Amino acid sequence: PEIPNMAKSLKLRTTAPTVNDLIVGCSTFAGMFASVPEVQVYDTVRCCVDAGFAIFDTAPHYGLGLSEMRLGKALQMHAKGKDVRIWTKTGRRMIPRVEIVEGVHKVEASNLPENGSIFPDSPRDVAPVLDYTAEGSKASYKDSMRRILGDESSVEFGGIYGLRVHDCDSPERYSDAVRDDGAFAGLRELRQAGKIKEVSLGCNEPEYIMRCIKELPPGTLDSVMVAGTWNLLDQSAFETLWECEQRGIRVHIAGIFASGLLVGGDTYKYEKAPKEMCEKAAAWKALASKYSLPLPAVAMAFAFLPQVVSYVAVGMKSEFEVKANLSCLEAEVPSGLWIEAKERGLLLEHITTPALQA
Repeated sequence: PEIPNMAKSLKLRTTAPTVNDLIVGCSTFAGMFASVPEVQVYDTVRCCVDAGFAIFDTAPHYGLGLSEMRLGKALQMHAKGKDVRIWTKTGRRMIPRVEIVEGVHKVEASNLPENGSIFPDSPRDVAPVLDYTAEGSKASYKDSMRRILGDESSVEFGGIYGLRVHDCDSPERYSDAVRDDGAFAGLRELRQAGKIKEVSLGCNEPEYIMRCIKELPPGTLDSVMVAGTWNLLDQSAFETLWECEQRGIRVHIAGIFASGLLVGGDTYKYEKAPKEMCEKAAAWKALASKYSLPLPAVAMAFAFLPQVVSYVAVGMKSEFEVKANLSCLEAEVPSGLWIEAKERGLLLEHITTPALQA
């Protein structure tokens, strides 16, 4: 029988997180919501490398390949000889527009710059084509190798460390990805061939992450990236984290600042933030202020609470943001804050926090 959430608890982390536990989220390198100059990306990566960051997470989706290309150039400039790990994703291939065949290619029209994509600097000579097949994923891997490292056979930086199936969170995408000839099968082949070290997924919907965990062959997933559903405003991934803990699957958390709403922005889940979320963010800010803590530091501390969370990804696009994220690591959040958060209705009662441990 299904165990109710109230009867579940997550083991809590016993050591303070360090820079080694943070992933540099590279969606911002493509200019999310607003243009970011290329030279600024290079400077940001230099700051990251100098500060000790070693893991970078990108995707073809971010600016239709722009994030991957900029990351690759930046690493060549500033990380030669360094021990870095590169993660990217599959599920979308960037196909030259002149090669698009109507009825053959599933173009994701909403992600084109002329249709209001959140990446305004995206190149206009390619189109994002949805492809969750094994062959499509292997081709996507080669495309990413060329964009990031210049050559699909490059061994620089150890090649691509891990691949995530990206956004398989609709019925059609999910069924394509989990088939015997689907994306996950392609990633398993790449791992078996030694091309990548880890197979993962990156998803905004806990329901589909849970289905992958339960329905894919055991041993398929080394980790999962939970995006936007484990933060101060949304803890709907609680059950997913618990399931991962039971199965020994590592969790990487993204979206800890709720698309920017918890760091002074006005967007939530990549859209204009609704009134109730703005009010909840303001309530969290008031609680953080009571304990003389910056809200982003509380947000990062929350993300790192469960032991099953091995990494937290944070986007950054300037030296200021690199330093701000590092300063979040240094803050100590007292257990009293979590108790009060539950009293104020900001956290659900069943969410495991330090004060509730025996």
